[in-house]
Amino acid sequence: MANRRVPYLYTKRGVFYLQKRVPADLQHRYGRPFIRKSLRTKDPKQANRLASSLVDGLEREWLDLRFGISEETPASDLLLLQREQEILLSVACADYCRMKGRACLSPVKLCHNFIGMEDRNYGSEALFR
Repeated sequence: MANRRVPYLYTKRGVFYLQKRVPADLQHRYGRPFIRKSLRTKDPKQANRLASSLVDGLEREWLDLRFGISEETPASDLLLLQREQEILLSVACADYCRMKGRACLSPVKLCHNFIGMEDRNYGSEALFR
């Protein structure tokens, strides 16, 4: 990734700097909307490599902060956390209808529609599962 063009570079008195906007949901952690850092080089190729590496590190750090999964967390805990986050089909349908701007069906009609769709898509095999 060191060869890709980094759009976050600018020069000041011939020295390259990195400036990257902090995502809005993480600005409270940094206390400012931008991260600015001198790369302490005047060489464009070296600045590009350094900036690319720093941006990759920032992106990884932001993902870790957003999802809050540390390396010490056992995988079994992640499976348990996922199970707690399951949602009801009626809630998913309501969200879908809201996003599509359609009137929502009642949960009973919704279940009948999904069962009917499953029967049409898979034939009588769906009845024996």
